[in-house]
Amino acid sequence: MIDDAEKGKFDCILAKKMSRIARNGELAYKIKKVLLSNNIDFITLNGAINTMEDNSDKFGIYTCLYEEESKRISTHIKTALEQKALKGEFK
Repeated sequence: MIDDAEKGKFDCILAKKMSRIARNGELAYKIKKVLLSNNIDFITLNGAINTMEDNSDKFGIYTCLYEEESKRISTHIKTALEQKALKGEFK
């Protein structure tokens, strides 16, 4: 997506919600930088971010929240799989 953005293959990203790009904070900020430098808009369907309406001031907050949520879910899944393995159950 970053390569295509830099090549000007699209002018807008439409995402269900911010979590689709904010699972990794470093990557989310890289995407934001590429979008800004190539005049590409970013809109979430839940209304959290919409650069067409100059609504991106909470980008950092959402990025932090969704990155932490991703880590929490990953830890929860790993723990559940470990418990199944200890019980001799399959995934």
